[in-house]
Amino acid sequence: IGEVETAVRWGINAVILVNNNGSQNQETKIFDDAYGGEQRGKAHELWHFNQTNFTEIAKSMGAASIRVEKPNELGSAFDQAFSMKGGPVILDVVTDIEALAPGAYGPEG
Repeated sequence: IGEVETAVRWGINAVILVNNNGSQNQETKIFDDAYGGEQRGKAHELWHFNQTNFTEIAKSMGAASIRVEKPNELGSAFDQAFSMKGGPVILDVVTDIEALAPGAYGPEG
């Protein structure tokens, strides 16, 4: 959120993608792996959120925003976002909570 405010204040053109899955699901998986799934309820309590509309948060900060709710909307949303000037654009991409982000690439994996 602080980075968005800074980009708005300085008029920095940036496209910021928010993976909006209602949780910090990567942390949930790490937590479950560490505890062998024994604390599944605790992980859910810690890292699952009420539905957050980052589009509205961005607008309240003076940033442009686009909400993407279907995968087939993503390409046109990127095109629209990269054509906008005058400050940051938040892409609020609603995703499935069970989908995990790709892991790091490099010598370790």
